[in-house]
Amino acid sequence: MGLKVENSDFELVMKAILEEDDRLTMESLQGAINKHDGDIDLFARMIKRNPDAFTCAVVDEVRKAQGLPTYADENLIYLDRAIAEIELLPMPCLPFYDILRLPKETGLYFINSTSGRLLYVGFSCNLKSRLCNNHPATKEIGVKFSKYCSVSWYLYPQYKNIHKLEDYFIKKHEPPLNISGIPGKTKRDHLTLDILAGVA
Repeated sequence: MGLKVENSDFELVMKAILEEDDRLTMESLQGAINKHDGDIDLFARMIKRNPDAFTCAVVDEVRKAQGLPTYADENLIYLDRAIAEIELLPMPCLPFYDILRLPKETGLYFINSTSGRLLYVGFSCNLKSRLCNNHPATKEIGVKFSKYCSVSWYLYPQYKNIHKLEDYFIKKHEPPLNISGIPGKTKRDHLTLDILAGVA
């Protein structure tokens, strides 16, 4: 059974969905539409409003009906794998005074004291640019504390979901130089030797 639609935008999106995942069929997409009373015009308007989110929602609905993992499921698996790798495997690391050698790639970065305390977690689509251009944590560390700090990183090309990784590590460790993601915190701690040593 084919999809008979007059709206060319809608037809193009349906074709794009089918091309994206060859396990899906036109029949399964028709079934998803039928769940919404077959209102093709409503679907077309929704697609025009938010094509990316709507396309993923339709694909996930169809995948779920076929017993296949949804995009959300696969993203969670990918995040869990990244967390395990960060926590269990060694990451590349540089002394903080050597941040000009950071890669210009997308990833999560961790600023640590030499005593092993996590001071700051962040992410960027360009690690080197982020830390070398007036970053608040870089300013706080400055020349005075740079010899007591290092930066390690985890390359993570899935930029759309990288904030979830950052949130996880901020909530788990509450780094003193982070603000966002820590309940009740409104300002960044001023770095001291006690903080670096992990006794404050």
